[in-house]
Amino acid sequence: MEINSLLALFICFGLFHLLFILIDFSRGRHFTKVLLIPSLMLWVYFVHPLYLLLVALFWGWLGDVLLIKKDKSLFLKLGLLTFLLGHIAYISIFLFRTPVFPGIVLSTVISFVYILFGLSMFRSLQPGLGRMLLPVGVYIFVISCMSASALLFSMSNGRGAWWAFAGSLLFVFSDFVLALQLFRTPFKHGRLIVMASYIPAQFLLALGILSL
Repeated sequence: MEINSLLALFICFGLFHLLFILIDFSRGRHFTKVLLIPSLMLWVYFVHPLYLLLVALFWGWLGDVLLIKKDKSLFLKLGLLTFLLGHIAYISIFLFRTPVFPGIVLSTVISFVYILFGLSMFRSLQPGLGRMLLPVGVYIFVISCMSASALLFSMSNGRGAWWAFAGSLLFVFSDFVLALQLFRTPFKHGRLIVMASYIPAQFLLALGILSL
């Protein structure tokens, strides 16, 4: 199968998934959600079978499957764990592929910005977290580290690597909206916003990593 055909397959699954969300067709939504990331993994495999990237995507896929039942506490916690493992895989990729790190001043500034960012996210979610306070706090820390490492990776490698940083920001945005839906007040089209940002997030992360 041609590489472009595999990418087109991923895009089709993504578009149909968003359509099924809009028309509230749950079976179609679940079916396409299960196939989304595997189709992206196939594309990655034929472009360049980078093991750690496939691992990161696998954890994301498993999280997608588990979060279909996110109304049940066990599935929500397991989904959170699998996505956390996926972020750790992304962090490993970014750090291993960052040949030059910024100086102490710039590193301090980046760290300070992400600390403020993570604390702001946590404080906005805190009133509704209950027993999920610690797991969500750890998750926010890890996804913030993922985005920060994507920034370092992009600054060091330039060009197409910046797609990875863009993907990390979309991932953070998607997860924050999902957390608002779960732990604060759900709002109209929340599910659509989550997936409309999550789907390109995973693609852009892969694209940025494979651009080197």
